[in-house]
Amino acid sequence: MYPPSGQWSFVSLVVTPTTATIYMMNTNGVQSATHTYNHAFQSFGSPVVIGTDSASAQSRAFTGIMDDVAVYNTALSQNQLQDLYDASAGIQPPVIMQITHSAGAVQISWNPSVGVLLQSTNLTGPWVTNAAAVSPYSVAPTNAVEFYKVRVQ
Repeated sequence: MYPPSGQWSFVSLVVTPTTATIYMMNTNGVQSATHTYNHAFQSFGSPVVIGTDSASAQSRAFTGIMDDVAVYNTALSQNQLQDLYDASAGIQPPVIMQITHSAGAVQISWNPSVGVLLQSTNLTGPWVTNAAAVSPYSVAPTNAVEFYKVRVQ
């Protein structure tokens, strides 16, 4: 697995006690490779080398450019890595809106970090921002028809 020449790629290594998985994400999708091995716990008390294998010849050195290197104190999941890639690439997370009915009220939930709630009595509008709405938002229906949607910010 090699990063495509001239294309930005998000590369990460996730080490757990029993596996080491390298992920590469770019516009071509996601590739990964996993090595199963019992990894002994190691502290960061000695120098850390990123981009080359200090126990090998130069042939095992990365020849590209690295930016924004981060080390986490926990193993991130593939979904968490995908969120980091999406944020880095400027990809908005999907807006998921859920509507449930309970005790005579309607409860509307959405990802508040990506949008605000709009409402209208007509499907074609006009749509009004509900400034008081915080997810989850509960409302007792009073109109014959009420429409809701989330506008991505």
